[in-house]
Amino acid sequence: MSLYPVAVDHENVTYHFQVSEYPHYDELRCKFSVYYCGELVATFTPGKDHILHLCKKYGNIKEQLLDLVANQIEKLHPYGFFLQ
Repeated sequence: MSLYPVAVDHENVTYHFQVSEYPHYDELRCKFSVYYCGELVATFTPGKDHILHLCKKYGNIKEQLLDLVANQIEKLHPYGFFLQ
């Protein structure tokens, strides 16, 4: 599994996440997993409009911070795929 770094700024703090992509996405699984300090904190899946939607949240990460992570992934990978 490859992890891709994603950094987001929130309330004057920079948070460093790692994102993995499930390469054989089939709509039954969430496509992206987000890790913070080595722990799984959330999973996302792209909608038909290629906008990421939260599948499941783990731990105590604020949803506002997770929204910023999703936005960063969408900007870096406009079609929601790391592996094209």
